Amino acid sequence: MNTKTIALALAMLPVALGGCAQQSTLGNAISSEGAAIAAIGTKWSKGHDLIEQGQDQIDEGNEMIDDGNDLIQRGEDNIELGRKMKKEAETEYEARTGKALPAPNP
Repeated sequence: MNTKTIALALAMLPVALGGCAQQSTLGNAISSEGAAIAAIGTKWSKGHDLIEQGQDQIDEGNEMIDDGNDLIQRGEDNIELGRKMKKEAETEYEARTGKALPAPNP
């Protein structure tokens, strides 16, 4: 063999061996497919968890709204009762003293 042939053969050896090492086997293909499907399953599970978390947050927010509305109603009821009590007290004062209740100091 001449030097050119030997040099060419040595130069082609890594390419030939690399091509053999990268041949896809059925096992590699199944493994790759399994990993891709597992990633899809993981993504689906995370999405499902976010949906549940979001629903819990909505439920909690609605409970807070209900509590807030109850508090607002109690406040409005107290204001109404307070105004009524003040008016009754003013009427009683006028009936007892014969004069209007003095204006409060600012």
